[in-house]
Amino acid sequence: MRMTFKKCLCMAVLLGGGLLASAQTFTYDVRFDYGFDNREFDVRNNRYASSRTLHAARLTPSVGLLFPQDRSITHSVHLGVDLLKNMGESRTPYTSDGIENIGLLREMTLWYGLDARLRQTRWTGLAGIFPARHSVFGDLSDGSDPLSGRNLSTAFLSDANRFFDNNMEGLLVKAVRAHARYEVGLDWMGMPGIGRREQFRILSFGKGLVTERFYAGWALQVHHYAGSENVRGVVDDILLSPFLELDLTPRRSEIRLFTLSVAWLESFQRDRQQDAAMRRSGGVQGTADFRWRALGLRNEAFFGGDLLPLYGLLSPEGTPYGTDLYRGNPFFRAGGPYDRAELYWQPVVSSFLDLRLGAVLHFADGGFQGWQQRFTVRFDLEKARASRRSTRSPQSRMRTPSLFDLIL
Repeated sequence: MRMTFKKCLCMAVLLGGGLLASAQTFTYDVRFDYGFDNREFDVRNNRYASSRTLHAARLTPSVGLLFPQDRSITHSVHLGVDLLKNMGESRTPYTSDGIENIGLLREMTLWYGLDARLRQTRWTGLAGIFPARHSVFGDLSDGSDPLSGRNLSTAFLSDANRFFDNNMEGLLVKAVRAHARYEVGLDWMGMPGIGRREQFRILSFGKGLVTERFYAGWALQVHHYAGSENVRGVVDDILLSPFLELDLTPRRSEIRLFTLSVAWLESFQRDRQQDAAMRRSGGVQGTADFRWRALGLRNEAFFGGDLLPLYGLLSPEGTPYGTDLYRGNPFFRAGGPYDRAELYWQPVVSSFLDLRLGAVLHFADGGFQGWQQRFTVRFDLEKARASRRSTRSPQSRMRTPSLFDLIL
């Protein structure tokens, strides 16, 4: 039987209507992110990063349907868009082409979600193209959750990639308990094509409470960087980091965050086409994050070897691998002591609005290597809705913050 366009359209409408009728809940979400990052790295002939300004705004609305299976299991499907605008990237009087403000669509997001509460564990599964914030490797929160990856080394993901690579394409499974969190994910980053390499990464993270205020865990990234349709070769890129974290944040105090952590970073690198030998390098990293009211200081100190040994190696295309292979902080190829210090101001305006103004200073090769001036704004509608529900609760009695509270 031949299906006409009208019949297909009618079937699609009836199917959509049936799904809507059977769905218990219609859900929606909107995230807004603004980022300004001015980088001045021309000090002492800095060879690790270049001076430039990253300035962009992003809007990521999504809609979805929730299908409860029973009291403990819920299925969902979501559809959204990722709109991104690099400031100043538009047509000039001297060019006939360029990016107009109407051409902001970066990609579509579409994913299936599973939420299951089994005994003392909450299981979450995601499949498709979904926001990276669901993983600790893409989380941009303020670190108040003790089970977050708040002290995850920037060797895994640089500031720029954390903002601009907003989505994961693949799978993510999480298990969260009262004092522990585990996750494993697959992020497919490249389908082989002309000039485009096949690449994906497997991510794993675990963190649990050992004793009161003392956590232990690991972070793992296995990056497979293969060939394209016109270039052969495979590069192995693995980074493993077991860590210990001490949470010294007072229960009742104006100190909002005080954590100390120590981690071992071990990298395994191999270019199978040019060098069959596996290159290993490692070192220890200490991280301290202290916040009093709105003022904070985060310091990341690394002592070890070059974690990015293939950074300057020429690929079969004749260009250095560089940031096309490595997605982490490029200063981790310095070898020897490296220190990243960030002084920031992060007022508590609301639970769903996050403002952060900071200065990031980099020290390597025995001296100052340059700095960044950063300002970010993040609005999360889902947190806003959750906040409204909590304020309607008779148990909620929140004091209205004063101007002094917002500034400090």
